[in-house]
Amino acid sequence: MIGTAGEPFGPKVIKLPPALIRTESNIDLNFMICIDFSPAFLLVDLPRENDQANSFPTPRVDVFASIHWIARVHWLIWIDQLKNAWEILGMLVVMMALIALPGCDNAKTPADNAAKTNVEGKKEADPTVPIGSPEQIKGSLAAKAILEESIAAYRKLTTYEDSGVLKLRVPLKDKPVEETEPMRIAYEAPNKLAVRALDLQSCWKSTTFESIFRAKDSSPFGNQRLVRPRPEKLDLTWLILDHLDATLDNPTTRTPIQLQMLFDENALSGFRNEKATLSLLSPEMFDSRRCERVRVVLDQLQWTLWIDAENRLLRKYVLPVELIDAFIPNLPPDLDRTKMEIAVELSDAKQGHKIEWTDWQLPEESESLLVRRFIQPPFALPPLLGQNIAPFDLKAADGTLLLDSAQRAKPITVMCWVGLDELSELFVKDVMEANRKLTESMPNNSFEIILVSKAPAQEMKDSLKKWNCDYPLAIDVDNLTEKVFKVPDKLSVIILDKKSTVQYVNEFGYLVVVPTLLRELFENVDPAARARLQAIDDQARYNSRLHRAIIERSQVKQQPPIEKFPFTFHETELVWNAPFTANVIAAAGEQYYAKLGAMESAPDVFASSESPKRMMTVLDDMGDLHTIDALGKTQRVSFIPVEKATEATRMNILPDPWDHERVAIVPEGLPRFWIVDTTNLDGREPTQATEYELEQDESPVAFVWTALGNKVSLTLATNQNRLLAYDPETKKLSVSESKGAIAIVPTLNANGECIDWNACDSFGKLTPIASLPSSLPPAKQLVDQLPFRPLPGNWTWGTGRDGPAMLAMADLVSGEAGTILRYQNTKLPSSTHPLNVRAEQCRILSSTKLKDGSFYWLSSAPRSVLHLQTNDSFYRDQLSFGKPVLGASLLPFEMNARMVVAIDNSVSCWNVKMPPSPIANTPPEPVSSEIQPSPNAGSETTGD
Repeated sequence: MIGTAGEPFGPKVIKLPPALIRTESNIDLNFMICIDFSPAFLLVDLPRENDQANSFPTPRVDVFASIHWIARVHWLIWIDQLKNAWEILGMLVVMMALIALPGCDNAKTPADNAAKTNVEGKKEADPTVPIGSPEQIKGSLAAKAILEESIAAYRKLTTYEDSGVLKLRVPLKDKPVEETEPMRIAYEAPNKLAVRALDLQSCWKSTTFESIFRAKDSSPFGNQRLVRPRPEKLDLTWLILDHLDATLDNPTTRTPIQLQMLFDENALSGFRNEKATLSLLSPEMFDSRRCERVRVVLDQLQWTLWIDAENRLLRKYVLPVELIDAFIPNLPPDLDRTKMEIAVELSDAKQGHKIEWTDWQLPEESESLLVRRFIQPPFALPPLLGQNIAPFDLKAADGTLLLDSAQRAKPITVMCWVGLDELSELFVKDVMEANRKLTESMPNNSFEIILVSKAPAQEMKDSLKKWNCDYPLAIDVDNLTEKVFKVPDKLSVIILDKKSTVQYVNEFGYLVVVPTLLRELFENVDPAARARLQAIDDQARYNSRLHRAIIERSQVKQQPPIEKFPFTFHETELVWNAPFTANVIAAAGEQYYAKLGAMESAPDVFASSESPKRMMTVLDDMGDLHTIDALGKTQRVSFIPVEKATEATRMNILPDPWDHERVAIVPEGLPRFWIVDTTNLDGREPTQATEYELEQDESPVAFVWTALGNKVSLTLATNQNRLLAYDPETKKLSVSESKGAIAIVPTLNANGECIDWNACDSFGKLTPIASLPSSLPPAKQLVDQLPFRPLPGNWTWGTGRDGPAMLAMADLVSGEAGTILRYQNTKLPSSTHPLNVRAEQCRILSSTKLKDGSFYWLSSAPRSVLHLQTNDSFYRDQLSFGKPVLGASLLPFEMNARMVVAIDNSVSCWNVKMPPSPIANTPPEPVSSEIQPSPNAGSETTGD
């Protein structure tokens, strides 16, 4: 978070329930919205960390829906790209427009300024027809019928194009406001689309859908060019989740309502339920077309839709007039609000014509960075933060010396810049309230507050007197505001510590963190140094996201390497570290289950100190196999001939997770594997691992220790369409045929027990493996076809709050690889988590059920970034050790977890403190259209 709220004064911090923040973008939601409920202020503080894995399978930006009723918004804080009021306004247009999306109907915040006039400035024949009267019911039914006809008309279109613009009109006497910005689209069924929505430009190409983002005075995503595989058919879910989500979350782009009408099967649902009151206004002409006008009143806010009387296309929609209060706060009270308007005009809307797509093409830019997702760079710290300020003087209105920075009377100085306007008055009142609270909790003479102004001295003194403020006032006649501090001359805040180090810089009058910050300074904490360290971590996270999103390998190599950075939400503490003299080349963490064949995690893995359990098995570049126990003790247990493994494309270590009596060493690309018996190792001289040869040119592609009844086997699928089952009792291999198997997948019962095993091919088809030894009858599969394209070998399973679940790495239609979670009692996946453009860099490493019932797993993508993921909580996270992760294990420990990680020269164990889950009792999210077969997987992958 940007800061921690202090005493409740002025702006109040509300942390929205993370369950409402649904997005698959990978930018940081590092912004806040300050909203005036008059007289109090409200500050919405969104989570900072929103990695691309932090995704929910729904396109609804419910965080906006949670606040879309709010009528007065003064400041948008901490988005350094937002340089003009249009961008603030655009965010509010999104907030208002999204009430028409499904999932937005539960917002209950009332507007403090209800719309009481016709926002179009026209007198209606009878604007106050009683609710429930025959006339009102008749008009409402007619309006609903027209709205339904319009939605149906859009769903039938084969081509559509308009010249839409967002318009704002405010008849101020001194300087009337008349602003326009593009909000236009072109569409040709089934999958050709172009969008021009303020700063966003998108257009289809032969096989892709691409976007660039160019703001008027900044480029928040730099030279990134978003490139996505173009689906066979467009829908709104795909557009938001896979393409436009990053630019929607960064509220400098708007979603044209035309996209809802064309692609959302439940378009304008907020206007079509019982909470909305619809009525039919008198027809009007727009763009030489006669339009039926449907008025919608929802929670006292009013929209008007202009619908073409002939073809039922939307020609214009007028948004609630309250939005203008956000764009131009403190409007004159005598302003005729009926003459104000904010609307989107869809001029020249046409259908069934040939579109000239050359007019919509994006410019070709040789320096473009091709990415699968927009990656927002971290917000830059103010240059002054943490710097020592050279001595300066501030003088009072009468010219006397007010502040000598080199000889200050109090150790902490808070400087607040004010002007003569109403916002400054509100700001001064907040400063006064902050001071009152601070004097109650801070020692006397520990800090001072000085107001600084560039306004005329006498006028500023008169204003402060009028505002009942007697704080010291410095008039900046030497222009220190620009020369030294480089801040705006209103609402800026700068805090100096006793060493004249700048500990806080804010240009928006944001005071909520000041009490906490001053207390820290009094206790000799250095918040600026902490912020600088955080900035280093944020830059490393940004680099990691770029590595995972960049499409061209050559461009990846040009990026800075991924440096070390910690988790954002989870506190970690090192328990032990076991160094290795030889380099580790492969490793695997242990899984512990409550009983044989069941995947319920054993709760007491770390309980015994007399006979500590094995936590990790590693293979070094000398061919030696080592185990590491729960206390960090290492033991060399076996070895393999190095010359027989040097040409492997990847070495895989597979500890038996069921009875922990053996370890398999499986090389990819070689016709062999090894088995090591790990029973009774204490005091035994290490012996060479037992080698099992395969046929010439045969190599394993999928492998797992299977358990049925009381029998454990190592099951392998090879590139020669063979299934091999190693029986530890007979130490022999049985062979059966399996065409194209790339994974071995269990069938789970309601208790999370493995009751059958299946070979899974590249199309997701499941075939039971009858040759495995079992004391149980074969189980009936819930499905025999997975609705996604799995990746070889990347499978695990576990039990969460919603029952047994399968977890796989799979190709997603976004062109990325990611994890897919499917609960055993459902036919379709429950959620997806995109991770990386390159599938070969993605691995599922471990999974476990914690004591609170939540199911967590560890993934790596790329190898140097470790992802802590879950579907039972909002808090998905990532960290980097700055080196490739070769193996990892996640296990329950007390009420939290322990993580054991192997890198190139050590194995370490970490306590991981889990934050409380905000959605512990939330049911699984509905499946999104992300869960579809990869385009190159063939039509057979549609499944059930």
